[in-house]
Amino acid sequence: MWAQLKGDANTFLASLGPEARAEIQTALQRKPDSVSAMFAAVNDVKDFTVLKTVSLSQDQALLRVRTSMKDGTEKVTLTTLKLVNGEWKMQSGRAE
Repeated sequence: MWAQLKGDANTFLASLGPEARAEIQTALQRKPDSVSAMFAAVNDVKDFTVLKTVSLSQDQALLRVRTSMKDGTEKVTLTTLKLVNGEWKMQSGRAE
């Protein structure tokens, strides 16, 4: 989230696991203009709350996150984190 707020694509990509990073990079190569849209969307975020954390294994966890938008809407997502070289990386995410 911080990297998106700052418009720092390199840090954002570094926060992703290898598979997620490859997927995002491929999508961005197909539609380079989507980078600005991806980073602009985060400006509409008011706050986010981790509602639940589930340990799937020693190197994987599932987070249920509620994102509150400035317009009053909310969305809940499930995000999988994976421990890669001692750092937790976002592996996947999807709306609930």
